[in-house]
Amino acid sequence: MSEHLIKTSVDRLKEFSLDSFGYVYVNLADCWQSNRDKNGDILEDPKKFSNGLKSLGAYIHSRGLKFGLYTDVNNVTCHGKPGSYGFEKLDAAKYAEWGVDMVTNDNCPQHSLTAPSGVDHLSQLQLDYSIMSQALNGTGRPMVYVVSKSTEPENVSKISHVRLVGQDITADWDVMLNKVDTSEAQQLAQYAKPGFWNDLGTLAPFDDHGGMSTDEYRTHFSLWCALKAPLMLGSNFFNNSRDWLSIVTNKKAIDIINQDPLGSQAKLFYSKHTEFSLHVIVTNAVCDSEQWQYPVWTYNNQTNQIQVRDKCLTLTGQLQHGQYWYITAKSCDNSTASQRWFLDRLTNQILFDANQSYCLTMSKLNAVPIRLYTGDIPSTYSPVLWSQTQHGLHLRHLQEQCLEVGGFPSIQIYLGHLSHSRYMYVAVLINRDIFPNIVSFKWADIIPDLPKSQLFKMYDVWTSERIGTRLGHYVTLTGHSSQTILLSSV
Repeated sequence: MSEHLIKTSVDRLKEFSLDSFGYVYVNLADCWQSNRDKNGDILEDPKKFSNGLKSLGAYIHSRGLKFGLYTDVNNVTCHGKPGSYGFEKLDAAKYAEWGVDMVTNDNCPQHSLTAPSGVDHLSQLQLDYSIMSQALNGTGRPMVYVVSKSTEPENVSKISHVRLVGQDITADWDVMLNKVDTSEAQQLAQYAKPGFWNDLGTLAPFDDHGGMSTDEYRTHFSLWCALKAPLMLGSNFFNNSRDWLSIVTNKKAIDIINQDPLGSQAKLFYSKHTEFSLHVIVTNAVCDSEQWQYPVWTYNNQTNQIQVRDKCLTLTGQLQHGQYWYITAKSCDNSTASQRWFLDRLTNQILFDANQSYCLTMSKLNAVPIRLYTGDIPSTYSPVLWSQTQHGLHLRHLQEQCLEVGGFPSIQIYLGHLSHSRYMYVAVLINRDIFPNIVSFKWADIIPDLPKSQLFKMYDVWTSERIGTRLGHYVTLTGHSSQTILLSSV
């Protein structure tokens, strides 16, 4: 991070006219700070910002954009820089002096302060966040206030404008969908409204040589729009492709869906499992627990199969844009090479027998399918060491984590209300499988209390196609893809 990088980003943002699509906030992340002076005032890093942040803020404003800064509710940030605890009024006044328009107040777990005796942590955190809220309001300068995911959404919605959700995002299909699953599981849609939003994170970088495919990224953007998440670009956005630019500047997705004045966050209304949605995953289930939903897996030394009942661990196929394969459970067949595995007793790794340089890995996220990786393993995944005991295969030294069949429904439909004069609903149809799936349904089975005879005109947001006027919908979605539809009642 530097003054030069920020100004370059501002200039490129203007060059691409991204501000005309609503991308107007230029936010500095952690590490812009250096220390505090003798009066307690926060100081910017003079090596990174030789002209100071007030000058930088003025430059950002001169280009018609807005200026955002990062801090932490504790006394130290995630990277060891000064946090705002105990200095809320001083920091708020300094932010106002610099012309700041948005403040992100994080809560780094490793630096989290201990609550006083008799006060629970969440109550203390709520108090600390409210102190900064009052300090910002006291400056008289309007500033968007963003708080961390470790807060209670019901409480912070009264003192802030945005709440972060889950971990930082990367350009990974499973990581991206895990964010959406977290929002749905925590029922965060009930808190979203004009003036308070659930922030699923900065839009993931688009990489032509890995990461997410174009279809995956369209799904990512569609979901962020439908879930009314703030749309923020990463610092390297100007290195992305024309495909990426066409996605993040889709006017209908932004104006009609994301910026709809009603502010109603879409919810999950439909889920369906298929054969391939039962991927093999690693969860925190206790391997030998009587309550464990699935029986243990065992390694067969004679057939080199990893088996549970009549199902065996099976390689399903490769995604064209990535160096990984999904694993599922299919009927055992000694003749198929896709079920041949090798449990290396020396390294405690499970290798694919056809090529022992490929090993099973697992995501650092809970309940995300394990994969077979070749080449460099992404930072969101890690090599796995396995052991076999009387209770089956488990992560070595972590016997509470086991292989099981599970995963997410293959087909999901998110539906949200719109206040648009023409469109009543937005529907995002998602195929989470790597294989094509047919999606077929009637709208009356998706939308509560809808008359069975209700017809809808349907418009595809990405193809600009008028699909027709129908009681329902029938479409084949390729693997890892989606369709985003605007609905008008007839």
